Amino acid sequence: MDRGDDDEEEEDNYQPTKRYTYSREYKLATIDYYQTTWKEKLDKTYERLLVRYASKKLKISRKQLRNWVANKEKIQNQKRGSFRACKSHTFVQEPKLEQILNNRFKKARDQGRKISYKWILCYAKKIYEELYPTCIVVHEFGKRLYL
Repeated sequence: MDRGDDDEEEEDNYQPTKRYTYSREYKLATIDYYQTTWKEKLDKTYERLLVRYASKKLKISRKQLRNWVANKEKIQNQKRGSFRACKSHTFVQEPKLEQILNNRFKKARDQGRKISYKWILCYAKKIYEELYPTCIVVHEFGKRLYL
């Protein structure tokens, strides 16, 4: 096997050395290029581009191109010029609990306390018990179930 075959095989399995971010417009242009470009074969007929060929030309991985094509609608719904899809705004389920917990958080921070995930969870459960005592089931061993 001569050296030329190895180089060609390496180019077919292109993997970028770094992870790059691409804009919405670049992704849509890439999808459009892949879906609308045809390649002329030796017998003068045309065929659609292969994922391998298109990804090599565009210098992106094959998996990335397949993902973009599969998520085309999601990419189209992004804001112009954005680089990733925004998650929709999630609304607070218990606004009263959030407000009380936030006030305790600010008070503890003003006192110089370190706030951890465990601290937030502990105080959230205490406040939930105070606000909604009917939504808690206490088992015989003292373990609580929050509904």
